[in-house]
Amino acid sequence: MSHSQEYRILHWGIENGLSQGINQKIIKDKDGFIWATSYEGVNRFDGKSFQNFYSSPGKRNAIKGTETIGLVVDSLGKIWVGSGEGLNRYDPVTDSVISFEPRNKNTGRIKYVVPIIATGNEVICLDINNELIGYETRNFYRRLITSQIRWFNDYSNVNNSWFDKKKNELWMPAEFGLARVKINSGKTEFFWTDEHINAIEYLSGDTMLLGTKDGLLKWAISNNSSQHIEKIGGSTLGKVTCINSDEAGYWVGTEEHGLFRVMRNGDVRHLSKSNEQLNSIDGNKINTIYSDNNGIVWISVGTNGIDQLIPGHRFRHYSENPASNNSLSNNIVRCFMEDAQHNIWIATQGGGLNIYNPAQQKFSALTTNNLPGLPFNLIRFMVRDGENSGLIGTEKGMCRLDLRQLKAERIKFVDIKGSQLRPPYIEQITPYGDSAWLIATKEFGLFELKKESKTCTQLPFPGNKHVFYVALINNLLFVSIWDDDPRIFRIEEKKWTEIRPDLSAFLVTYVLYVPDSKRYWIGTLKGLLEVDENLKIIRQYTTDDGLTNHYIYAMVLDKEGILWISTNKGISAFDTHSKIFSQYTPADGLQGYEYNAKAGFLAADGKIYFGGINGFDVINTRTNVSLPEDSRLYIRQLKVNNFIYTGSTDIKYTREIYLPYSAGNITISTGIIDFVMRANHQIRYKLEGADKEWKTAERDFVINYSGLAPGQYRFLGVANDKPLSSKPQVALTIFIAHPWWQSWWFTSLVIVAFLLIVVLIIRFYYNRKLEKQKILFEKQQAVEQERTRIAMEMHDDLGSGLTTIRYLAGGLSYLPPAVTKEKAEKIVSSAKSLVDNMNDIIWTMKSDNNTLDETLAYIRKQATEQLETAGIDYLVDFPKNVPVVQLSSEIKRNLLLISKEAIHNIVKHSAATSVSLSAQFGTNQLEIKIIDNGKGIDLGDVSKFGNGLKNMRKRAEEIDATFEVTNRKGTTITISAAV
Repeated sequence: MSHSQEYRILHWGIENGLSQGINQKIIKDKDGFIWATSYEGVNRFDGKSFQNFYSSPGKRNAIKGTETIGLVVDSLGKIWVGSGEGLNRYDPVTDSVISFEPRNKNTGRIKYVVPIIATGNEVICLDINNELIGYETRNFYRRLITSQIRWFNDYSNVNNSWFDKKKNELWMPAEFGLARVKINSGKTEFFWTDEHINAIEYLSGDTMLLGTKDGLLKWAISNNSSQHIEKIGGSTLGKVTCINSDEAGYWVGTEEHGLFRVMRNGDVRHLSKSNEQLNSIDGNKINTIYSDNNGIVWISVGTNGIDQLIPGHRFRHYSENPASNNSLSNNIVRCFMEDAQHNIWIATQGGGLNIYNPAQQKFSALTTNNLPGLPFNLIRFMVRDGENSGLIGTEKGMCRLDLRQLKAERIKFVDIKGSQLRPPYIEQITPYGDSAWLIATKEFGLFELKKESKTCTQLPFPGNKHVFYVALINNLLFVSIWDDDPRIFRIEEKKWTEIRPDLSAFLVTYVLYVPDSKRYWIGTLKGLLEVDENLKIIRQYTTDDGLTNHYIYAMVLDKEGILWISTNKGISAFDTHSKIFSQYTPADGLQGYEYNAKAGFLAADGKIYFGGINGFDVINTRTNVSLPEDSRLYIRQLKVNNFIYTGSTDIKYTREIYLPYSAGNITISTGIIDFVMRANHQIRYKLEGADKEWKTAERDFVINYSGLAPGQYRFLGVANDKPLSSKPQVALTIFIAHPWWQSWWFTSLVIVAFLLIVVLIIRFYYNRKLEKQKILFEKQQAVEQERTRIAMEMHDDLGSGLTTIRYLAGGLSYLPPAVTKEKAEKIVSSAKSLVDNMNDIIWTMKSDNNTLDETLAYIRKQATEQLETAGIDYLVDFPKNVPVVQLSSEIKRNLLLISKEAIHNIVKHSAATSVSLSAQFGTNQLEIKIIDNGKGIDLGDVSKFGNGLKNMRKRAEEIDATFEVTNRKGTTITISAAV
């Protein structure tokens, strides 16, 4: 049996997101997604993540039916899903499902429909009513093709039908034998009715392969000849469940014996479940086989889920398997060595020595139990010491081992003075010239071991220090000391001369030299150094350049110039010519992320070995793993302000979206459709309008943008294996609306409103200015009026008073004394009245007398003076606490003159003997009452009172006051004014 074709096998089960482990049909849609049926809905897979479609009422993408049994992609790219409750058509563009029941509704609850194949405009389905129906893909018109195909228990076999596109004929398993149906006419023929046919596949010419309960039938249709195949490559087939062909050959799946590969050149391969091989399929019952357009094979394995077979398996991982006698004895691998028979010796930390035969894939172990002389089972380092001899360094000393006879002899350690030391912790063994070895230890520094010697002698440098790495290359000795600076010496005839190049600042973990390019490649704790032969650093490579991690454990250079580097985060492959890194992780079949120092080895057959904490990896550098895969970036989900965006079109197919102005926070969850690179894929993306440069991120990265201003943005993205010049695989235009207050109409309205406000302000300004001018003018008029009034009063009062005085004074010298005395008294009275009037005028003109309190006080003074002069009793009742109220000059003057006129009339006309004067202050209202007990006023004939009452009423009207006169046991005058 040939093993020419290797496959990397990946398993996908419920633990990876698959909804359920029995998968009867697997297909690939036009976008590149893998779809698989199950007993719990249907699954869509992008190479890393599953999306499950369940029977969930109320959801637009809900599949009707729990058990799904068939899958077909039609010419429009829609996915047809058969289930126990009918038929579903999923539209990936709208992310919605349309469901159908069988054409003739079954009386029972079971309504199985299995979509079989898609023609140019139809999907051909078989339902539980024995009807083969053609569903028109655009208008869903249903056409009965034939009702001669009886539904049978192994309905999943219908998925193994074959469609002849040229003849438009469908070959399908029937209840008994094989049926051929002409799609146009519905004509049906049956063959092999004495056989139970499970699967059908066309080979070439007129030859078919038919899967039966006990192998294959190779059938030539034209002459009806057949060949029964019970075994492939010496392995029994048993019941064949499925067959799938491709350009290179065909695959056969069986009920109990796993998977078979038959190549057109005659090579065969049998894949079965193995407890001893990590890279094996997950079960021996194969439900279905699907070979996609990239050469990847997908198989459903019993109830365990899906296995993915990727051609060109570059990485093999070996680890401890306690259930197997043929496995590694311990998972922590420290070093490798190859003997003359090309067996690989493996140093483990706790499991002793392991001998691995690559040709036979066999392991054996040597420990202190079966190898006397081996110091300890924790092996740290090994080297070949001759054709059939090796040096084995452990954590408790070292021995020389005969690799053929498997006999070990311990080696002693002595200090500089020749005193024996306890067996040290061996870190490394490296050649020291042609006749000796340098031994690096944890406790005692460096030792020299001469060839064939049984004693290691301590060297003066560096004393009892921990040397964890040493390498002698081109007479340059690189020494790395724990908790100390790295040292480099030039050695000539074993004379050490220390040199201090630029790289002394780096702690060296591994050194390689390439003579052709005269370059040193030096691994450090800070990345990879490219160094010239003069030890000048040309360039430092870090994770920014594509290195998986800065901590380098070991390095191996293959024949193609690829530098393989184990790190603390997987393996990097560095092309020393193009200076490009490739990254590999456990997703590619590696033992894990973390490796061990110095555990790297290039075998004679070109394979590379790296040891880690979960076993070791074997890298076949000659394996071609380039597949014609077209990886594609897509948007998995879009959130706006942390809410999932849902539109009429699924976000993967949406080209533009319109969002409100408040949608400034956008989260874009990305995915990549690829089935080879998997976890190693990266993406490039850019949001035009927000990002100035393209950005790089891991696959399935969630991209957040916050605080986006209103405007237009364009999200572009592409898988990182595509050149930047290529067309973006994702192009989504995002319109964030401006708020209504930033819209053109609102802006126009604001401008108009602003102009209107400016006009109103200007108008208000000028109106205000005119008003001020008017007020000023009115004030000036009031001043003029006041001046005129004062002038008139002075003219009237002073003029008449002075005229009276002049008249009375005239001829006084000629009059008798009695008359002269009388006139003199009149002159005095007139002068006093004149002075009083003059005081009143001056008092009304003074602004500091404008308070209510001052006004009432002056009215009291004037009234009491008049009443006392007239000899009339009086009572003044003014409030003691008068509020502070400012009165205008006009109110103050008119109140004074009204009260003065009223008192004057009482004195002159009322014949009163008593007067009461009172004032009350309410809410902004002043009321003054003047009451006498005189004879009253004849209101019907006021002429005899002259103009006194008329003047009082007029003065009250001037200040908007009320003036009332009532007669009741005298006269009451009431003045009420707002103040």
